[in-house]
Amino acid sequence: FLGPATLVDVEGREVVTVNALERGGAKLRPRLLLRTGAWPDSTRFPERIPVLAADVPEYLAEHGVVLLGIDLP
Repeated sequence: FLGPATLVDVEGREVVTVNALERGGAKLRPRLLLRTGAWPDSTRFPERIPVLAADVPEYLAEHGVVLLGIDLP
């Protein structure tokens, strides 16, 4: 779980798309962290949780991503 990571801000998105990951031109490293901002009150379970678009897992695999971290329960 340790090593170089890329942080991508996807706050406000209901669906995380490949386009959202490519926006900003960040180079993907083996670990990808998504900042969704969808859990502002950690004492309550979020009402909505963003999802990954169907083509995102394949895109991440093609770019060598081996770990995905998300700021959600």
